Amino acid sequence: MSTPAKILAVSVMPGPQMVSAVNLCRDFRRKHPSVPIVWGGYFPSLYTDAALNAGYVDFAIRGQGEETILELLAAVRGSRNFAGIRGLSYKDDFGLHVHNAERPLQSPNEFPWLPYHRLGSAEKYLKPTFLGQRTAVHQASIGCPFRCQFCGVVPIFDGRQKTEAPERTAAVLTMLQRTYGIDAVQFYDNNFFLNETHAREQARLLRPLGLRWWAEGRIDTFLRYSDDALRDIRDSGARMIFFGAESGSDEVLKRMNKGGKAAASLTLELAGRMRSFGIVPELSFVLGNPPDPAGDVDASLSFIRRLKRVNPETEMVLYMYTPVPLSGKAGPFRRASGRGRARPRPGPLTFQCQRGPAAPGGKASAPTGRKPQLAFSLFLEGGRGRIRSSAICSETCLATEISEMSMRSTCIRILRSVKESPFLPSRERR
Repeated sequence: MSTPAKILAVSVMPGPQMVSAVNLCRDFRRKHPSVPIVWGGYFPSLYTDAALNAGYVDFAIRGQGEETILELLAAVRGSRNFAGIRGLSYKDDFGLHVHNAERPLQSPNEFPWLPYHRLGSAEKYLKPTFLGQRTAVHQASIGCPFRCQFCGVVPIFDGRQKTEAPERTAAVLTMLQRTYGIDAVQFYDNNFFLNETHAREQARLLRPLGLRWWAEGRIDTFLRYSDDALRDIRDSGARMIFFGAESGSDEVLKRMNKGGKAAASLTLELAGRMRSFGIVPELSFVLGNPPDPAGDVDASLSFIRRLKRVNPETEMVLYMYTPVPLSGKAGPFRRASGRGRARPRPGPLTFQCQRGPAAPGGKASAPTGRKPQLAFSLFLEGGRGRIRSSAICSETCLATEISEMSMRSTCIRILRSVKESPFLPSRERR
């Protein structure tokens, strides 16, 4: 770069995205030490001080950042007075962290359309998925009104949600279809189905477009929808809807503070009802909840088998229970295990689910005659151990601050259980 930019802005989520961000920002700082670096997104919003502790991060934008980044750019180019920029955290001249006031949440309707024309070629953003050959993404709302104990959305948006008007959503997607030829869309809203009247109007406007689509919702909310609403949603192109089932245990759901009327019986009811309407339910579960992680894994996998009998088309997404440090708070791990303070752990480890046979930090060959499959992998820091096996997972899961023995026993229990899973492809059963 012969003429460095005024600022480098990086969106960062915990997990693989953060690994890439760290490497990029370290390298950029070495080459361009005078250019400020700002992080935005979930990680700096949740762990602002941790982000600013990095020598290569100068600013952190908390929460909604559309207005904050513009005001920051103006300050960098001009007065360099950052004190009045809401939603911004930064280091002062002495290296101390300064956290400005929060920025009020704004509706998507208050912002202009995204400048898609500045992408140049859109081809690398429109990829084949199970929905279609040219799948776009769109976020029609921000935030969520619920306060699930484990969710990173809660401390950022504080139980608030702002939703785009159905007419605007349909207009944006119409433009994307005419200009770029999209045939499918994934909605990245935290809760797309908050209101039945809104959902039916959105479905009415989407139907003429003929797009196949995916979105996220809540089980108890969706079950309150009428049959007519579900037909409208199906006929508008909905092919799969993601729900956070979390657990098959009502006691665990209570500890998670899911709100509403979360219950295992409702999850079973949802699977059956969606089968009758031909919409695939995609259900996520958190495995290894305290105080008995191994027992929770067994119970969860047993419940998943029940779900598959009710609706064989149901898709499952599995996450490992992941306690993370929150300053000044006793999280569900400590409460459920009866600990006021966490004991020192032997060291951090990473639990990952990944495609293909190779694991981070090393290369492994797939067994002869078999295609690479999804794999659970346990990596203890420093390469002290590894457990790998085919598994039923489609996401990357990072687990920290769990004792090695607890995680080891939980992983082994999962690996034994998935070998008997009735919904793995037959070639994966052993």
